[in-house]
Amino acid sequence: AGNTPVFWLPYLSQPLDDELGYKFTPGYSSNWGAYLLNQYGIIHGDHTLAQYKLDLRSSRGAAIGADFISLKQKDNKNWGRLKFYYAADSDPTLNHANQVRPVDIDDQRYRINFQHRIYITGPAERTWYLDFDLNKISDEFFYEDFFMNEYRSDREPDNQISLVNSDPRYVATLMAKFELNDFYQNDTRLPELSIDITRQPLWNGLFYQGNSSVGILEEHLG
Repeated sequence: AGNTPVFWLPYLSQPLDDELGYKFTPGYSSNWGAYLLNQYGIIHGDHTLAQYKLDLRSSRGAAIGADFISLKQKDNKNWGRLKFYYAADSDPTLNHANQVRPVDIDDQRYRINFQHRIYITGPAERTWYLDFDLNKISDEFFYEDFFMNEYRSDREPDNQISLVNSDPRYVATLMAKFELNDFYQNDTRLPELSIDITRQPLWNGLFYQGNSSVGILEEHLG
């Protein structure tokens, strides 16, 4: 009535898009026990999809997380993503193979993943860009225990930053690949410069195509 509210009706809406709204997954597994995975998706602004997670596992305790996904690069699974996940694991010794693990695992377990591409000259001129692929993990068994699909596809994610110049004749990349997770056996490249030359006509039906690189490489044992 004028500026005075006289009736208020709260409501809960559930979008048909499975990435938005509330979604839950109940179940049971040998290394989780009974579990209930909860996710709530919402769009912040006009370009960021946020998915907040609260996961309950009878054998492992509670976990929280958040995924932020750029809608501008939604169709590209490699870029425009920032993910956090933290689990207060009540039993880090549990595993799919039911084997004794060779090292003691801390019960405070987490991951931070950041994959993004920044066009230096702006979206209209996409000749120079920076690629980020950063993955900080608490321990070597984290993906196996909590994200089996990602564990199957990439057991030891890399950490690298690349400056790329893309041209119809070549692609030049200056890359720094470094170690963030010292429990993996991996190599570092600090830095590495590579040039991929596309197929170029030389003379009278002759063509040239090649790749050249130079860098400082080291191997680190886990």
